[in-house]
Amino acid sequence: METIHEKNVPALQDQAQTHSRLPGALQHEERQGHPAPPPCQGPQTLRHLGFPKAFHLVRRREFLACYEQGRRLHSKGFILFVLQRPAPPEHWRVGLAVSKKTGHAVLRNRVKRLLREFFRLHGPEIPGGIDIVAVPKKHLDAAGLTLDILTRDLEPVISKLKASPEPASRRADS
Repeated sequence: METIHEKNVPALQDQAQTHSRLPGALQHEERQGHPAPPPCQGPQTLRHLGFPKAFHLVRRREFLACYEQGRRLHSKGFILFVLQRPAPPEHWRVGLAVSKKTGHAVLRNRVKRLLREFFRLHGPEIPGGIDIVAVPKKHLDAAGLTLDILTRDLEPVISKLKASPEPASRRADS
């Protein structure tokens, strides 16, 4: 007596199939790879989609040096602390100091993402060999902040950096 399941089984089964989830025709095909990107030309700039670690300020002492010795550039919603590095100028670095005064974690992360994107897009305009710490002001509307608003706010500050790439250090006794 045949069961219902045996009626649906085909008479000839493919014996070459080793795994039930992989069809036999695809076992020997190789995946097509993507073509290699063209080699980079010229100096290193931020033209790719990432924001490499070389362009980040990461250590507390680097932030403190910008706060204490750098000059302050103000915009409507941000303060930029800019410090000329003593080493030969290679590229600029940026640090983001977004405190809880800006809002809850989602808003703070949004502000940081927008700032990173602004600096990535405007990287070629920023002179090399400087450290920048961007601090949002307390009254900044983080929920309504867009890249367009941020760009209109910070472009004049970047123009000041291009006009005078070597910021004068603040005196410690003042």
